[in-house]
Amino acid sequence: MSLFAGHRRSQQVVERAERHPWWILAALVLVVLVFGAGKLWIDPPSTEFNLQNRWWQIALNVEHGRGYTACKPEYFPFCGPENQQTAMREPLPVLVYAGIAWLTTDSLMAAAAFGVALNAATLVCLFFLGRELHRTVTGLIAAFIWALYLPPVRLYYDQVSGDLFATFAITLALFLVVRAQRTCAWTHWAFAGVCFGIAILSRSATIVVVAALAMGFAVMTRRRQSSMQQRGRRLSHIGIFALACALTMSPWVVRNTIVFDQPVVGSTLSGYYLYRQHHMLASDDYLRFVTGGEFEAVIADMVERRDGLTGTENEAEMDAIYREEALTAIRHEPFRYVALSMYRGLMLWFNWDVKSAYSQRNSALDLVMMAQQLVLKVAGIVGVWKLGRRAWPLVVSVIAFSLIYMAVQAHLAYIIPVMPLVVALVAVAVTARRHGAPMVKSDTTSSCAASPASQKDRKNEDTHIETQFGRL
Repeated sequence: MSLFAGHRRSQQVVERAERHPWWILAALVLVVLVFGAGKLWIDPPSTEFNLQNRWWQIALNVEHGRGYTACKPEYFPFCGPENQQTAMREPLPVLVYAGIAWLTTDSLMAAAAFGVALNAATLVCLFFLGRELHRTVTGLIAAFIWALYLPPVRLYYDQVSGDLFATFAITLALFLVVRAQRTCAWTHWAFAGVCFGIAILSRSATIVVVAALAMGFAVMTRRRQSSMQQRGRRLSHIGIFALACALTMSPWVVRNTIVFDQPVVGSTLSGYYLYRQHHMLASDDYLRFVTGGEFEAVIADMVERRDGLTGTENEAEMDAIYREEALTAIRHEPFRYVALSMYRGLMLWFNWDVKSAYSQRNSALDLVMMAQQLVLKVAGIVGVWKLGRRAWPLVVSVIAFSLIYMAVQAHLAYIIPVMPLVVALVAVAVTARRHGAPMVKSDTTSSCAASPASQKDRKNEDTHIETQFGRL
């Protein structure tokens, strides 16, 4: 009897939360902002470190009229006053930080605080993603988990970078993609593509998420749509999605092509990182993370060894040289490369063996983060099982994002941009009762299959929540 009463009370709590989600969501946003303010107060961002990581340096150069430039000889040994056009960092965060610097007289604290606000916005997007995947309480649980998720707080708040931008843009884009699955509205597909383009302009590795989603949805369309008209309509929407993404990121590609006389889609650091993490494959001690300090001597030796270097090579040319050296090392030791890439999965998801490379020990909070990652990964798998086939394109995108970093360089900070999706799947695991649980008020076994009445009910619910949240 007591179990029945407890179940009934829990149901009442869930129903009340679903009737008034905006107050809970506002409280969780406040938690993120308060924790963020506390983190910045206790551990303010270091000017020296943030200049070294180059996001802030490039932003200041833009803000002071020196253009999109930077010079870091540890990465590009031939850079100098006449050779410092850069693409080592993606443009969108740099331009936003330049605007913040202009408004606040070069305040690094203001730039870091903007990152905290982005994380709060990510929490809101995650609520809507979880709600779209299953039901309102799913979104609330996902937002609650994110408010307590430590890696963004510990790894991002004290440095300005593109990661929080990418995390926010990916989460918003995934919400739009899942909604587009239900509504079949081409505008949702287009806005999702734009958001993914913004994510690529913040962290270029996001491009593999777009490719995985587009291919996954195309395969699902071929298998599940009954008529040629339905298939054609769905494929046209996927095409709109990909085109919107490509157009959004195209200015960066055009700029790099003009500056370097060759296209650079993402960052000129990809070749550097590939060589840095694989130059030691021929040695016995190859299953490890390589620091930048260790790699400086390797670059110096390479410059001495290679013939044909003029000393005027720009970033794109050095990127190609680094990639050539890395691929040579990989071709000589392909099995070790595969083993190292698999080992990097532990670095990526748990930060395993990364701090020891810098002669540091894991703190208690580092161990808590590892535990959070393990629980979220296992529970996320349960959420995938409960969602069934609808989850597969989303899962493939996370796998693709993981593999791209495992193939080059990995640590925990790199996986965070797709962790909101994992958290949403965890919330589904908590709230969905069975395998193949449908989204609330809609049958999504085929896209746009919900009845007109069901679509109207969901639209009314959307309007109600958004209106109430807007009153806060």
